[in-house]
Amino acid sequence: ATIAIFLTAFGLTAWPWLRSGESSRPFCEEAAARGVLLAPGDCFGVRSHFRVGLGAGGDDISKAVDRLSALVAAT
Repeated sequence: ATIAIFLTAFGLTAWPWLRSGESSRPFCEEAAARGVLLAPGDCFGVRSHFRVGLGAGGDDISKAVDRLSALVAAT
């Protein structure tokens, strides 16, 4: 998958999206299977986006980024 992201001033949440415009739900389901919880955009009326909470700290956030990076590379 190819994703895009922009930074906001709205705290510890990011709203990346799939550039293809397809639903993010299958991507989020695969991320959950890999131990990373994302909220699919269709929950918020923006189907290709997904919400990433960045509230974890330390090794947890590093592990999540590594897992998410592997998912992006695999799809």
